[in-house]
Formats: sequence, structure tokens, C-alpha cells
Amino acid sequence: MNIIEKILAKASNKEEVSPGEIVEANIDVAMTHDLTGPLAIKSFHEIGAKK
Repeated sequence: MNIIEKILAKASNKEEVSPGEIVEANIDVAMTHDLTGPLAIKSFHEIGAKK
């Protein structure tokens, strides 16, 4: 596994992941740009996200 696969495997509580696989991972840090950030935050609130 490469470093990205290792990070995604750890974040999704799996031993390994492979290219093309869809995973549900816990996100500890997220980044947005100034222009799209407010729109993304609004969309997350609309779908019921709490953080």
C-alpha cells in the first residue's frame, strides 16, 4: 500500500484499502478555500452535519 492507502485504511478502521474502493473514513481535518468555504459549510448544515 502507498501512503494515501495507509492513511485511508487507518481512517476507515480497515487493514487495507485498494484503488477504486469506496471507503467511509473519519475525517480529522478539513480545508476549504475562501470562495467556496461558506457554500460548502451551508451545504453540510443542510444535510444535517453537526461539525
